[in-house]
Amino acid sequence: MKRAVLLTLLLAAGCSGPVLKTGHVPGWQTVTAAGGFMLALPRGLKAMPVQGIDSAVSHFQGSDLTLSTDHGEHGGIPDEQGWTRKEILVDGRRGILTRGRVANGSDMPFAAVAHFPQPAAPTAHGKTPSPYGIWNQSLSLTVTARCGTQASCDLGERAMHSLEFPESFPRSRE
Repeated sequence: MKRAVLLTLLLAAGCSGPVLKTGHVPGWQTVTAAGGFMLALPRGLKAMPVQGIDSAVSHFQGSDLTLSTDHGEHGGIPDEQGWTRKEILVDGRRGILTRGRVANGSDMPFAAVAHFPQPAAPTAHGKTPSPYGIWNQSLSLTVTARCGTQASCDLGERAMHSLEFPESFPRSRE
């Protein structure tokens, strides 16, 4: 038994890609996404290679659900007619969650989007240095789930609520 545990640890240490471990949602995996954000995902989602231009991005794909994270300057929430919109509080950070039907005829006709603005700490120049090599006024985290069914979007929303933010992303003020 001890050998099996040791072998598992050695194999896990040699793997590349997102760090996976048993998550805080029973039966799910916890993933460390680009930018140091941790979230629980259903086991059917697999990390896909993706490269951001001026932000840290991750993309996880399954048969009926894809989930992506984007930490950078140009994130936001859709302003679509008929979408629901509510304020959320996740790991001490305030955000906006929107859900609705995507207008185009996609095979993933539903979406859920959570947007968390990152409180800025301006420098003497009035701008915040970005960890992604640009100077900006503000950073944010946007998490997008594209879903084949509403039930899949429920899973995507549950993943969004499992987010754990790095200490570099300040908590929201009361």
